[in-house]
Amino acid sequence: MQGLRARGGFEVSVRWQGGRLASAEIRTLRDGLCRVRCSDRFDVRLDGAPVEVRWEEDGVAGFRCLAGLTYELRALEGAN
Repeated sequence: MQGLRARGGFEVSVRWQGGRLASAEIRTLRDGLCRVRCSDRFDVRLDGAPVEVRWEEDGVAGFRCLAGLTYELRALEGAN
């Protein structure tokens, strides 16, 4: 994975298209809550299975994660 190290123990790789989120991968280094701020709505998957996402406030979403796993974020078509 190529990308950035994020606060809280995450490695993040993002793909943009037309200045908007297309997809991202987040590898977690420890168990806990992952919070993502993004102006575009997205879903989260782990090995192709959906992960529950809770939208906390404008543009902030959170989901529970386990250490050592990689979660895929995909932009939802037509959502923002």
